[in-house]
Amino acid sequence: MIAALDWAEKANQDPASKFYNKLDTSEMGVGGQSCGGGLATTVAADPRIKAVALFSGAGGNANGTSALEAFHAPLLLIAGDAAHDIAHQRTLDTFAAITKLPVLLAWQDSLTHIGTYGMPNGGELGRIAWQWFAWQLRKDQKAAKAFKGADCTLCKETADGWHVQKKMID
Repeated sequence: MIAALDWAEKANQDPASKFYNKLDTSEMGVGGQSCGGGLATTVAADPRIKAVALFSGAGGNANGTSALEAFHAPLLLIAGDAAHDIAHQRTLDTFAAITKLPVLLAWQDSLTHIGTYGMPNGGELGRIAWQWFAWQLRKDQKAAKAFKGADCTLCKETADGWHVQKKMID
């Protein structure tokens, strides 16, 4: 992931690149699902990272939260329920461990560890990821409504089985 960030910065500065002056490398985020969430955790301390999203792949390590201590950017945590997602409890533990930065935890009844990625455009989790990064990296206030306030869009989706907890988001 660090190599990808480096590549984006280089491509943005290279007149021969099709990405020349087209990337906003001052607003980069990382995210991942399951083991990819662990990978995102390992690079989240990079000062270029402005937002993090972990999907059924909570941060920290098996014995503690050392990697989380280096986080500095807003964090989105998504998981399935305890019966369907092996990362459920670890995701809740990650949320509990975060005390110094904005974090939103959402988990859904019957959501499996695999999530909705097999659906067109990544399904519901694809939408949530897009909204999170649009808000955090592009300051899109319409996307922010999915997460901000007592009546946030995700907060109101209780009929769809969503459970939401927040710290320093509103």
